[in-house]
Amino acid sequence: MNTGLRQLRKIARLTQIELSQRTGIDRTHLSFLECGYLSLTKEEESLIRKAITEATESHAARVRDALAVTAEPA
Repeated sequence: MNTGLRQLRKIARLTQIELSQRTGIDRTHLSFLECGYLSLTKEEESLIRKAITEATESHAARVRDALAVTAEPA
């Protein structure tokens, strides 16, 4: 997961700070993980996967809500 961590984080529209806050993993540590200087532990991977999934689902829900509002008759 390390090699695509930055890409996944960006797809989820999270900054390193936001991902750090959601996971409890230090931002600098996340940076080292993204650069490949460190390897993810199983616990870190689980925390990151959960945070990215939740952020992506939240964004998708906001998009669905926005589409529903624009589809309502005026």
